[in-house]
Amino acid sequence: MSSFREAVSQLKEVHDRIVVDQIKAGRIISEFVAEVKHGQKISQLQKLCKSAGISQKTAYNYQKAFEDSQRLGKSIIEAAEKAGLKINRRPVREKLEEVKALNPEAGPAEIVKFTKTQLNLPCKSKHEEPEELNPSERQERLFAFAEKLYWNVAPAVRERELTELADKLLDHFRLGDPESEAA
Repeated sequence: MSSFREAVSQLKEVHDRIVVDQIKAGRIISEFVAEVKHGQKISQLQKLCKSAGISQKTAYNYQKAFEDSQRLGKSIIEAAEKAGLKINRRPVREKLEEVKALNPEAGPAEIVKFTKTQLNLPCKSKHEEPEELNPSERQERLFAFAEKLYWNVAPAVRERELTELADKLLDHFRLGDPESEAA
């Protein structure tokens, strides 16, 4: 009998392999279906799924993962994997696509960083310790960050997301600002 930690570790390892292979499975299915004559695609896909022991819904999910990865491009997929994003998860791929569309000039690393920010995932910091800023510098950085963030948030949720962020930032800076403590 294995311990809980061993079981979790083993399951995570197996799950990660299954998930990573979804894109490969989608490529295999997509390439197979592409070679089949138009009128036979569904019946051949059903036959393939039955022989492979997977449902058609699973096959379609695999194809979707593959198609999403194709739209994102190899460089973004590699940057996302390197940054620890689970590209097998549809919401992650959709957010990557959304950020890519909103920032066509951004490179893969920036797209991944913006995506992690919007998904509320930790990003690697360039600085180990935060630098000390006076209140004016802190305010300038806050406004610059807010402006940059404004253009990286989907218009449909922009107001709600930015209001929540502004409230959190104001609370954070109030707690760390000696002038606000005196008031």
